[in-house]
Amino acid sequence: MGMPLWGQVPEPASMDWEALIQQIERYQNRGEYAKSYPYVERMKTLAITRYNQKGWQYATVLRRLANAVDALGNWEESKKVKVELLKVVDQLDGTKGARYALVLAELAYTELQLKNYQRSEQLCWEVKSIRIQNPINQKYYPLQIYTKSIDDLKNKDDRRRAYKEYLEAKVVEITNLNTLASTYKAIGDEDAYTLINTSALQATSNMVRYVLGQSAGVIPANVIADMRKLFRVFEHYENYVGGEKLYLQTLDWTRGSDLFPPLARNLAFMYRKTGELTGAKMLYIILLQHAEGVHGSESVSFARALVDLGDLYMGINDTSEAAKLYLKAKSIVLRLEGRESELYQEIDKALKNVYRTSQQRNN
Repeated sequence: MGMPLWGQVPEPASMDWEALIQQIERYQNRGEYAKSYPYVERMKTLAITRYNQKGWQYATVLRRLANAVDALGNWEESKKVKVELLKVVDQLDGTKGARYALVLAELAYTELQLKNYQRSEQLCWEVKSIRIQNPINQKYYPLQIYTKSIDDLKNKDDRRRAYKEYLEAKVVEITNLNTLASTYKAIGDEDAYTLINTSALQATSNMVRYVLGQSAGVIPANVIADMRKLFRVFEHYENYVGGEKLYLQTLDWTRGSDLFPPLARNLAFMYRKTGELTGAKMLYIILLQHAEGVHGSESVSFARALVDLGDLYMGINDTSEAAKLYLKAKSIVLRLEGRESELYQEIDKALKNVYRTSQQRNN
């Protein structure tokens, strides 16, 4: 069975392999990992028969499942999935290289969430010592030295040849730094936290510059999805004086590229979380203008930007302005996707909440 009309999502059990792939990528490339969970669960059941719990295809299914389980906050299940994934990657690739290191770094993050701080720190240091091959000189370097060996390349052609491997290793490095910093924060070692978090912030910023320099702003959806997960390093900017300044500088570099929307949306969310509502509103308006300029006012991207701004107004109890934005978004989605689409139903639910809140206030 193939995919239905855009926006209409069938039950996972009724979907074939290709349809499941499309639906999972649609969710995960948008960062909606929790919504992908039932579809990845179904895919894993099919993959066990199809791939006999072996091969890179099965490893890819486990990685997608780990993303979904993490988003749901089911850390015990996350640990099981990542331990299984680590075994599969070891069988395929050995314990050297970025792919094994990434799974180990993600397992460290799970141990952190389970409050197993000693184990989390131990795994982070193991990741730092994993040796990765530089594709230019064929030498093996521990993770941090490896990424520096690419950063120091002067020749543009050499940097371009190293692009894919560099991205994989940089994702590992930043994931690991994030987890190690958070571990030190959790155990109350503020000096170590500040030192590691500063390194994580700078490494993230360097990666953004590198990606933009190599891609001319046209960045694959899977790369954006990976980098979106890395941007959580900036969630601690309120505890680190240089964090917000560096984030804003990094955001400025991305203007006009595919990285701008997820970075700006992430910062807007953090502004809301910390009560910086003026900054959040400014960013949501910029995102609305960006969506209109790139995709047009009759697009799902524009409708989503309207919803984000509407959510902000709901957060400050301006139900009148929120209703206007939701209604405009709803009419666009109705024309493009119909009443059965997830986004239409999400907006409809938000509007009902607006009316309910208004009625309670009037009473």
